[in-house]
Amino acid sequence: MSYVYENEGGGKYDLDDPLSFADDILRLKGGWDRRSGYAEYELTATYGEPEQKTVALGTAKGKVDDDDLKVEYRDRDGYAQARVRTNDVGHLVLEYDCAFLGKSSRGDDVRIDAD
Repeated sequence: MSYVYENEGGGKYDLDDPLSFADDILRLKGGWDRRSGYAEYELTATYGEPEQKTVALGTAKGKVDDDDLKVEYRDRDGYAQARVRTNDVGHLVLEYDCAFLGKSSRGDDVRIDAD
């Protein structure tokens, strides 16, 4: 997946810095541009036994540390809340909390950018 950010002045930036994260339930894929601070990510959940179900939870686009980089999702099977922000040393981190069909996971300051 390739992400491109187009600013109001018509400039385009490839979001070359990849963002990724995976645990037992959540998967995050995206990209960001360090210069502009713009990021995009998609969040999915995979859960259920014996048959697994994958659900698209949402997409967030915007400047890092703005409220735009939140995803909130709720249905009869469960919920998910996620937010991307920078930590004290400038890395992108994920804060998340989710539970689907009795299985839950959560994290705080989980690094999602690559060096």
